[in-house]
Amino acid sequence: MQSVDVRHEPQRPLVDQFVGWRYFSHAAVDKEITHCEWFKLFHRPNHRRRDDCGQRGTGYLPLQHWIDLVIDALPDVVGAVAKRAVLADRLDKQKLLTEVVVNELQYHARRIEHFCAESSEFRRYVAENFRALTIDALKKAEQTRSNDRIRRIGQILVNSVTVNPPATADVTEELMRTAMQLSDRDALFLGEIYNAQFRFFDNARGIAAVVHEFEGGVRQLRPDSWPLERLRNAGFDHADLMAIPAKLVSLGLVQPFEWLDGPPYPHFLLRNGLLFVRYARSHSEKFAE
Repeated sequence: MQSVDVRHEPQRPLVDQFVGWRYFSHAAVDKEITHCEWFKLFHRPNHRRRDDCGQRGTGYLPLQHWIDLVIDALPDVVGAVAKRAVLADRLDKQKLLTEVVVNELQYHARRIEHFCAESSEFRRYVAENFRALTIDALKKAEQTRSNDRIRRIGQILVNSVTVNPPATADVTEELMRTAMQLSDRDALFLGEIYNAQFRFFDNARGIAAVVHEFEGGVRQLRPDSWPLERLRNAGFDHADLMAIPAKLVSLGLVQPFEWLDGPPYPHFLLRNGLLFVRYARSHSEKFAE
């Protein structure tokens, strides 16, 4: 396949420059291309590489190298089948992420172009970070089993630049890493907490302010701020109410009210939990909300 050198591409509209989505829609989605070609699409002039996309100047060996070593140890017939399956799986995951990113960018095009036109800081952020974050998202997609997790990674990537100022690159990277670890049920559980508490969120403190503190130190939750009945109606049992919040706490998304009721304890939403739910939803899900 003929490689694309983005360094010499004529000037394109601002949103088109984000990830070269014309390359996505015409090359990546419609044709099967190698990991090497993906890398070339995001090539930066100062990035050292060999034209054959083998070992790079720093001695880095891609994940595929180690996968090949494992597969080559299998009997010939089995190894050939496994190698084709691994390649097809990687391409399918890259294609799915690309389709999500392209669709979301196209939907938000006017908003993003408006931010680019009014803010030099926004343009600088995009120029310095978005391409690297896209490469990171593609790598994360390859390592993710669930298609829904891959979709959430793509939605986080795009939604990080649908606000001005945009989320920092570190926050976006962390949220995409979190998306790799949350199952659909984990995300649904967090979404129920968000729906009950987002209107009480205190941006200055970075938590959902859902507790009243009365004279004498008595504390009480705001009505309906802990969606216990909704969680039970959604099929979460007592074991889920213990295990899933513990996982969300370990990822820095919620914090327990250990001095109230329990177990299972109510939990309140933290800043990263709020951002995860907002960024991981597609534009259609946001509209439904």
